[in-house]
Amino acid sequence: MLAALLEATASTGVSLGVAGIDTDTLLRTLVRRRERDAARPGVPGRALDDYVEAQIHGELSLARDVAALVVDPSFRDTEEGRTLAAVARRHGFPLRWHAGFGLPVDGIDPEFRGRPSHRWPRGCTPSSPGRGSRFTPP
Repeated sequence: MLAALLEATASTGVSLGVAGIDTDTLLRTLVRRRERDAARPGVPGRALDDYVEAQIHGELSLARDVAALVVDPSFRDTEEGRTLAAVARRHGFPLRWHAGFGLPVDGIDPEFRGRPSHRWPRGCTPSSPGRGSRFTPP
């Protein structure tokens, strides 16, 4: 995946939605971010800023190929969460819960990763003064 990302960055000057980036800058940014995060144990990371979704074409054995399943805390105490826990037990890998994230709506740069192509979900409206709007992914 890294090779494909580097090729795309070199040929387009765009990497993960950021325009005007070259491969040297991309690699320095990735290494610097890893070093910074490694120096702060216990601080939850933002994996979506560093990793690319993988698509698997071919056989996948959950027992052989999965080291752990990391689940959003919004699934805790839900039917989906119980199903994921059962799958983890059945195939012998740990189920881990990440810390979860809350994001103030007014704290999002309107140009974050390009021009928005969506509308905010219902319920993301200003609340009482000092608290701001909050959007917590489902």
